[in-house]
Amino acid sequence: MGPQSQDERRQQLKTGRMAIWLSALAYPGAGQLVQRRWLAAGFLISAFTAAAAWFIYVSVKILKAYYDLALHFEDPTAGTTSVSWRYVLVSFAISMGIYLIGLLDTVLANRRMQSTARGLPDEPVPPPL
Repeated sequence: MGPQSQDERRQQLKTGRMAIWLSALAYPGAGQLVQRRWLAAGFLISAFTAAAAWFIYVSVKILKAYYDLALHFEDPTAGTTSVSWRYVLVSFAISMGIYLIGLLDTVLANRRMQSTARGLPDEPVPPPL
């Protein structure tokens, strides 16, 4: 691999920053798509979508039970849905964990790509004996 021109380095730096911003602000896995890491992107997008859908489902179920209580207070069976707040917290924690893993993965991959572009090794080289 020959030396890169200044424009190529600038473009790679810009793409790396865009990948981090997309992972942080758009959707987990979007940064991996920009980095052309298809398997990681597919996993993060699928996992976050499933976790977020579970969180929304549990939250809507709880809200529906509360609104049933408020709107049908004369009916003793209204709002008897038993949903624990633990499900809301666990689903939210899983969603945030996947988000943070995706962001960390994007940053680490960006650093790896930057060091490779500069010609630095991925791992520190041990000193000679």
